[in-house]
Amino acid sequence: MFVGFYIMTLGDWDSKQALIIAPIILLISYFLIFPFGILYKKNNKNNL
Repeated sequence: MFVGFYIMTLGDWDSKQALIIAPIILLISYFLIFPFGILYKKNNKNNL
């Protein structure tokens, strides 16, 4: 996610990376990585 915001700050506001590449990276992180991180549970023998 931080990579997407960083790429968005590079260059002008109407550059290719700010309008196309960064939003794609942010969408991937919001819709794939965050839900996986929330739903992922470690297999642990001491589950409470």
